[in-house]
Amino acid sequence: MNRLPKNKIFRWKNKNVSEAVYLKRKSASDRMKRKIESVRESTEFSPVKKPRLGTRLVNLDILRAGLKCKTCESVLSLNDILETRMIGEAEQYKIKCHNCLDLNDVYTSDYSNDKNGRKIFNINSRIALGAIDAGIGCNQINKFFADLNVPILNDHTYKRHERIVGLAVENVAKKSCHDAAQAERHQTIERIETLVQMV
Repeated sequence: MNRLPKNKIFRWKNKNVSEAVYLKRKSASDRMKRKIESVRESTEFSPVKKPRLGTRLVNLDILRAGLKCKTCESVLSLNDILETRMIGEAEQYKIKCHNCLDLNDVYTSDYSNDKNGRKIFNINSRIALGAIDAGIGCNQINKFFADLNVPILNDHTYKRHERIVGLAVENVAKKSCHDAAQAERHQTIERIETLVQMV
């Protein structure tokens, strides 16, 4: 730790502080900046040095449609991938067009945007729905994926999609119960005379 001159005034957020407090807060601030930078780097695109190994879950229709340059309409090649990013089980590729040299985003799954503008990939939602239907959780899915050599699904990604899918499942269940109750009510009204005679 570097010592600063004694006659220097130490200020932190527009307040005078002692040298010890200043150095402690500066150290904590630097640690936090390094941590934020490392998180930012891990979520940004990383240049591909070698192809990622393993199995992927890919919607071929979406991939086929995406392998066309947005500018010149020429066919893109997976050999020209410059950057890649995993978003749950979906992947985003940055592919450079060999004709016009434009950078194109290509996805392996279709998506919709939520109210905050974030992409919700259908493959991740389908995984969450399948897990709810099978009565399993994220750990069991990841064990299954490990056997298939598929990258594991992040717990936070799974939970976010589980909440989205869970609301839809709950709404369908409520509607189904309501419809069944209405059908039973109508049948009871239709057969009221038969029921009265039975009693």
